[in-house]
Amino acid sequence: MSRTSREGYTDQLYKITVYEGEPEEYYTFTTFECAIVLDQYLTYRQRSGEVLKSSSPLIREQFDSNDAFQVTRPQILSLATFYVMMDNLLWKSGLKTRTRREERVRHEIMRYHGLRKFAITQMIKAKVDFSAREFLVGHRQSRGLDVNYDRTAEEDRLFEYLKAMDLLTISPENRLRKQVAEQEYTIQHKLAAKDKQIEEMMRKQDQFEQLIQSLIDSGQLMPSSSK
Repeated sequence: MSRTSREGYTDQLYKITVYEGEPEEYYTFTTFECAIVLDQYLTYRQRSGEVLKSSSPLIREQFDSNDAFQVTRPQILSLATFYVMMDNLLWKSGLKTRTRREERVRHEIMRYHGLRKFAITQMIKAKVDFSAREFLVGHRQSRGLDVNYDRTAEEDRLFEYLKAMDLLTISPENRLRKQVAEQEYTIQHKLAAKDKQIEEMMRKQDQFEQLIQSLIDSGQLMPSSSK
């Protein structure tokens, strides 16, 4: 995982390498929102006493922050535990109901795979380039020969990803923050344009007064006398 950014954005996001060292290796990016949460999570682990290393798991098993033995020996979160955590979140949020034969029932709200479907749907809506989109979500078969011949630069894939940034952001607070920033920029731009108009009017007024004075000085125009 490494931080990255793009010109024009004050926030930073993370580049995530998936299946690192494996033939299926690819990378993708987080949203700014996700990067903030990751920073908070990693800071919590450090505050609890864990020393983060390059070999430390990004998402570790749950631990007791008061247990120094657990804190200093992080174990990567297993897939089975991840599945259980996702199910619990869906049940608690009311998006899913428990059944007696859970493993054989199809639900309208999918678990982890639904996240990828959501990401793809939002990228399509944002008109992200097909090849870049399929790469960033980890699809290989749909990319055909691109898997072996595609040499698209990371900067170009990041540019495509940023097209869908707002649609991939979950909290409305983040979208509202951007809207406020855009409105402030528009207001400042309009104020600057208005100031320029005023300066231009004042400049023309000065030129007109100078012209009148030059005509008076040359005798071509008699100054008006007030009674």
